[in-house]
Amino acid sequence: MNIDFGPVTVEDCLINENVSHGHGGGLRLADVDKSQFVQCSLDDNNASGSGGGVYCWKSSPEITACTISENVTVGAGGGICCFTESNPTINQCNILSNTANNGGGIGNINSNPNITDCMITDNTANNPDGGGGLFSTGSSDPSIAISLLCSNDPVQIVGNWADEGGNTICCPGDATGDYVIDVDDVLYVLSAWDTDDPDADFDDNGVVNVDDILILLGHFGESCA
Repeated sequence: MNIDFGPVTVEDCLINENVSHGHGGGLRLADVDKSQFVQCSLDDNNASGSGGGVYCWKSSPEITACTISENVTVGAGGGICCFTESNPTINQCNILSNTANNGGGIGNINSNPNITDCMITDNTANNPDGGGGLFSTGSSDPSIAISLLCSNDPVQIVGNWADEGGNTICCPGDATGDYVIDVDDVLYVLSAWDTDDPDADFDDNGVVNVDDILILLGHFGESCA
């Protein structure tokens, strides 16, 4: 679906199994403001450019209560690509199991989306520095609030972002909560040894022991955000 230069409101839609030889496998917005997409499903779409599910160029729609899943692109933004002054509001959305070179879930190039109350999980970036959940480059500085980012590969977030609070960002081995697994985490785990400290009990079995230190060492040196 291509939308150019005019606002639209779309509710309860299915945009599935489409292929684009350019940008926007499911939905492409160009120079469009004040559009709304509510309770839509964008699944199994493919783009040879960027934006497997959704591609925004100079567009800032409201995307609410949508599921964006299993979309693929060789560019940026498997689920959503925000390109060039695109600042969409993404609220109460599930963005899962999408794949891209950069930004498996959401890819941002010189754009600042506002992401609130979303689940961004199980997305993949093929570039090891690409950000499985969220990738931002250029002047991008997206804001994220009360959202979950977990099980994105190879890391949850790459690039700038503003933490507006209430987020859960899964980071195995990060006992100190700074999204970096380093010697401070080793020292924390050792200080919590044989207790039920939830910050150091990475396998959630009720006790901090050798299994937890092995999880930490398996991720040592990584950054999750």
